[in-house]
Amino acid sequence: ASALVGLKRQWTEALGACLVQESASALALGQLAPGLSTLAYARLALGVGWQPASSGMAAAVTDALSVSRLSRGVDSLSTAGKAAFALSLLLPASPEHDDPDYSRAGKPHLPAQAEAALRFLASCLRVRGRTAYLASAAGSDADAGPTASAYALSALAAARAAAARGAPLPAELTASIDKLADGLAASAAESGALSVVAMAMADYDDAAHAADADVALCAMIGGQRLEA
Repeated sequence: ASALVGLKRQWTEALGACLVQESASALALGQLAPGLSTLAYARLALGVGWQPASSGMAAAVTDALSVSRLSRGVDSLSTAGKAAFALSLLLPASPEHDDPDYSRAGKPHLPAQAEAALRFLASCLRVRGRTAYLASAAGSDADAGPTASAYALSALAAARAAAARGAPLPAELTASIDKLADGLAASAAESGALSVVAMAMADYDDAAHAADADVALCAMIGGQRLEA
């Protein structure tokens, strides 16, 4: 476990340093980087409380990597980007404060921007019988894909967990969360995004206090079954 903690710290530092270098290099050329989608995913990993080292740091770099920049540009994010942004706002400001029990993690309230993003995600859910999927836009039926659906499920699970701790949550925001989970579970094996889907399903189960699922796991390489 200590090795994993150390590896996590190294990758976190590497990600932060990479973002700073990319932003500074782009600004020197009169450009703005990273892109908003990259920033949304990076902030989900680093936490909304992360700040670049301030020593000698240009204010423009700090702003380019800020949550405020994401907030200003949230409307231009993809559906997956909006889901990642909402999830980052609902989780602790630093991953160091994450709780293994997802139902206790995060904030006991819904930030206004997170609720707005959740409303968008809810408007993109398309119900098909006992399952649902996430559309790529509010007025579309095109599937946003398993990665976007997984981020959305994790965000909705975080909102449900916050509601269980007393946060006011409009019922319609999570009305179809169970169907979204069913839809992801049914398509996970063929999705090509099994790892992120599995994490989202774990978030969903933790938020619902359903840790006793009967799940069969099988590892395959080149059509050969390795472990079950």
